[in-house]
Amino acid sequence: MTEPLLYAIVNPSDAYTMTASSDLVAAVATLLVGEGAYMLKPLNGASIEDRQNLVPLLIFGGDEAFHEWCGKQGIADLGQWALDHAEEVASALESVLIGSQSERVKMEKVLACISDEKERATARATYHDERRSSLNDIGRVAQSLAKRIRSRADKHKAAPEPHP
Repeated sequence: MTEPLLYAIVNPSDAYTMTASSDLVAAVATLLVGEGAYMLKPLNGASIEDRQNLVPLLIFGGDEAFHEWCGKQGIADLGQWALDHAEEVASALESVLIGSQSERVKMEKVLACISDEKERATARATYHDERRSSLNDIGRVAQSLAKRIRSRADKHKAAPEPHP
């Protein structure tokens, strides 16, 4: 099994890391959670040097910078792209964890020892709340976005196909 790609969400608040299936999925998740105010730094995987600034700081460039970046990635509509890749984007957002890379490794070991899903979620939330020092709660925003993306994808799947 291939190790998931690991990233740091570069922001002015607490340290956060995230895993994703690809650089583009991680970049879209970062754009969604940070609304252009966060950058993304790869922490593992091939050619790290060539993958710096996967998401540049877009907040100061306005809509033009945002649309330009999306266009370079081949994304015409970010919302539709996220919906089309809902499982991957939601999984990346659900993986957002407060702390550094080394702290993540330790917490993942703790979480792996907890078999009950509800207890694991409680332990993760407690870990998050005890470490968060900023009012900017990136972890909770990421979890909320993941739920919304999954919900929208479920509704989209359930909708009847239009007839020509």
